[in-house]
Amino acid sequence: NRTRKRPPYKERPDLGEEDLSRRGEERYAAEAWHDHLRRHRSVLVDLCQGQLRSQVRCCECGCSSVTFDPFLFLSLPMPSGLRQGRQVPIEAAIQAFCAEEQLDGDDR
Repeated sequence: NRTRKRPPYKERPDLGEEDLSRRGEERYAAEAWHDHLRRHRSVLVDLCQGQLRSQVRCCECGCSSVTFDPFLFLSLPMPSGLRQGRQVPIEAAIQAFCAEEQLDGDDR
């Protein structure tokens, strides 16, 4: 790790649509990534880490919350019906990963 003295961890609040529209989503994403790099700076971070944007929207009131989190690995879902010897483009798995999900039951 190239960071000699790590600043204390500070929890970033989830962002609402109003916050994003006021200052811009790209700005919040850049600030979150900058905060991450202040604590974690290495060759591994430079080559392998990225940032994931997550959004949760309430089905009842429509309020939404957006977060930006660093990742090292993405667990991509395997396409359904994949058989031995059949090839599927990686883009199909990435699209499935990015697809909108409807939370129900205990996940709500």
